[in-house]
Amino acid sequence: MTFPTVLTTIEGLPSTAVAYPAPLLALDTVPVAPLPETLQNGLMLAMGALAMGLAMPLYRLVRGPTLPDRVIALDAMANFVCALIVLYAVLSQRILLVSVSLVIGLVLFLGTVCFARYVERRAQAAAAEDLARREARAPEPPGAPDIGGSP
Repeated sequence: MTFPTVLTTIEGLPSTAVAYPAPLLALDTVPVAPLPETLQNGLMLAMGALAMGLAMPLYRLVRGPTLPDRVIALDAMANFVCALIVLYAVLSQRILLVSVSLVIGLVLFLGTVCFARYVERRAQAAAAEDLARREARAPEPPGAPDIGGSP
Protein backbone atom coordinates (compact mmCIF):
# COMPACT_ATOMS: atom_id res chain seq x y z
CA MET A 1 0.00 0.00 0.00
CA THR A 2 1.48 3.33 -0.99
CA PHE A 3 0.61 6.57 0.69
CA PRO A 4 -0.07 9.78 -1.20
CA THR A 5 2.71 12.29 -1.17
CA VAL A 6 0.36 15.13 -0.31
CA LEU A 7 1.68 17.13 2.61
CA THR A 8 -0.60 18.71 5.16
CA THR A 9 0.29 21.35 7.70
CA ILE A 10 -0.87 21.73 11.26
CA GLU A 11 -3.76 24.16 11.57
CA GLY A 12 -2.88 27.58 12.88
CA LEU A 13 0.75 27.47 11.71
CA PRO A 14 1.99 29.37 8.68
CA SER A 15 2.41 27.39 5.48
CA THR A 16 6.21 27.68 5.79
CA ALA A 17 6.07 25.58 8.97
CA VAL A 18 7.10 21.95 9.07
CA ALA A 19 4.79 19.81 6.98
CA TYR A 20 3.98 16.23 7.92
CA PRO A 21 3.10 13.50 5.45
CA ALA A 22 -0.65 12.86 5.43
CA PRO A 23 -0.30 9.19 6.51
CA LEU A 24 1.41 10.14 9.78
CA LEU A 25 -1.47 12.38 10.73
CA ALA A 26 -3.99 9.80 9.58
CA LEU A 27 -2.53 7.02 11.72
CA ASP A 28 -4.01 8.52 14.85
CA THR A 29 -7.48 8.92 13.34
CA VAL A 30 -8.14 5.43 12.04
CA PRO A 31 -11.83 4.69 12.63
CA VAL A 32 -12.22 1.71 14.94
CA ALA A 33 -15.09 0.15 16.81
CA PRO A 34 -15.59 1.35 20.37
CA LEU A 35 -14.18 -0.85 23.12
CA PRO A 36 -16.60 -2.95 25.14
CA GLU A 37 -17.53 -1.44 28.48
CA THR A 38 -15.97 -4.31 30.46
CA LEU A 39 -12.64 -3.79 28.70
CA GLN A 40 -12.81 -0.05 29.36
CA ASN A 41 -13.50 -0.70 33.04
CA GLY A 42 -10.62 -3.19 33.23
CA LEU A 43 -8.23 -0.72 31.62
CA MET A 44 -9.32 2.01 34.03
CA LEU A 45 -8.79 -0.36 36.96
CA ALA A 46 -5.31 -1.27 35.69
CA MET A 47 -4.46 2.41 35.26
CA GLY A 48 -5.57 3.09 38.82
CA ALA A 49 -3.46 0.21 40.13
CA LEU A 50 -0.41 1.52 38.26
CA ALA A 51 -1.03 5.03 39.55
CA MET A 52 -1.18 3.71 43.13
CA GLY A 53 1.95 1.67 42.47
CA LEU A 54 3.84 4.91 41.87
CA ALA A 55 3.74 5.55 45.63
CA MET A 56 6.34 2.91 46.53
CA PRO A 57 9.10 4.15 44.19
CA LEU A 58 8.23 7.71 45.20
CA TYR A 59 8.89 6.79 48.83
CA ARG A 60 12.25 5.21 47.88
CA LEU A 61 13.09 8.28 45.78
CA VAL A 62 12.58 10.55 48.78
CA ARG A 63 14.02 8.26 51.49
CA GLY A 64 16.65 6.37 49.50
CA PRO A 65 19.88 6.41 51.48
CA THR A 66 22.11 6.07 48.41
CA LEU A 67 22.22 7.47 44.91
CA PRO A 68 21.61 4.05 43.25
CA ASP A 69 18.43 3.65 45.34
CA ARG A 70 17.14 6.97 44.09
CA VAL A 71 18.02 6.31 40.46
CA ILE A 72 16.38 2.88 40.50
CA ALA A 73 13.26 4.41 42.07
CA LEU A 74 13.16 7.10 39.39
CA ASP A 75 13.58 4.45 36.70
CA ALA A 76 10.74 2.40 38.18
CA MET A 77 8.49 5.46 38.26
CA ALA A 78 9.25 6.22 34.63
CA ASN A 79 8.45 2.62 33.68
CA PHE A 80 5.12 2.93 35.49
CA VAL A 81 4.41 6.08 33.49
CA CYS A 82 5.28 4.26 30.23
CA ALA A 83 2.82 1.52 31.17
CA LEU A 84 0.17 4.15 31.92
CA ILE A 85 0.76 5.73 28.51
CA VAL A 86 0.28 2.36 26.79
CA LEU A 87 -2.92 1.66 28.72
CA TYR A 88 -4.24 5.11 27.85
CA ALA A 89 -3.32 4.49 24.20
CA VAL A 90 -5.41 1.33 24.21
CA LEU A 91 -8.27 3.04 26.02
CA SER A 92 -8.33 6.08 23.74
CA GLN A 93 -7.38 4.01 20.67
CA ARG A 94 -4.50 6.29 19.70
CA ILE A 95 -1.75 4.34 18.00
CA LEU A 96 0.89 7.08 18.14
CA LEU A 97 0.99 7.00 21.94
CA VAL A 98 2.41 3.47 21.82
CA SER A 99 5.34 4.78 19.78
CA VAL A 100 5.86 7.57 22.28
CA SER A 101 5.96 5.04 25.09
CA LEU A 102 8.47 2.89 23.21
CA VAL A 103 10.78 5.85 22.67
CA ILE A 104 10.56 6.79 26.34
CA GLY A 105 11.34 3.19 27.30
CA LEU A 106 14.42 3.12 25.06
CA VAL A 107 15.71 6.38 26.51
CA LEU A 108 15.12 5.01 30.02
CA PHE A 109 17.11 1.89 29.19
CA LEU A 110 20.03 3.95 27.89
CA GLY A 111 19.94 6.11 31.00
CA THR A 112 20.01 3.06 33.25
CA VAL A 113 22.98 1.59 31.37
CA CYS A 114 24.88 4.88 31.60
CA PHE A 115 24.19 5.13 35.32
CA ALA A 116 25.35 1.53 35.88
CA ARG A 117 28.62 2.30 34.09
CA TYR A 118 29.05 5.43 36.20
CA VAL A 119 28.53 3.48 39.44
CA GLU A 120 30.94 0.77 38.29
CA ARG A 121 33.68 3.27 37.48
CA ARG A 122 33.12 5.08 40.75
CA ALA A 123 33.44 1.80 42.66
CA GLN A 124 36.66 0.91 40.80
CA ALA A 125 38.14 4.34 41.56
CA ALA A 126 37.20 4.01 45.24
CA ALA A 127 38.76 0.53 45.41
CA ALA A 128 41.98 1.78 43.78
CA GLU A 129 42.12 4.72 46.19
CA ASP A 130 41.51 2.42 49.16
CA LEU A 131 44.29 0.06 48.00
CA ALA A 132 46.73 2.95 47.60
CA ARG A 133 45.84 4.23 51.09
CA ARG A 134 46.38 0.80 52.64
CA GLU A 135 49.73 0.35 50.87
CA ALA A 136 50.90 3.76 52.09
CA ARG A 137 50.02 2.91 55.70
CA ALA A 138 51.35 -0.67 55.78
CA PRO A 139 54.72 -0.99 57.56
CA GLU A 140 57.38 -3.20 56.09
CA PRO A 141 57.49 -6.64 57.67
CA PRO A 142 60.51 -7.36 59.93
CA GLY A 143 63.44 -8.99 58.20
CA ALA A 144 62.47 -7.72 54.76
CA PRO A 145 65.45 -7.28 52.48
CA ASP A 146 66.47 -3.74 51.75
CA ILE A 147 66.59 -3.50 47.99
CA GLY A 148 68.76 -0.71 46.82
CA GLY A 149 69.90 0.25 50.34
CA SER A 150 73.48 0.50 51.68
CA PRO A 151 75.73 -2.66 51.69
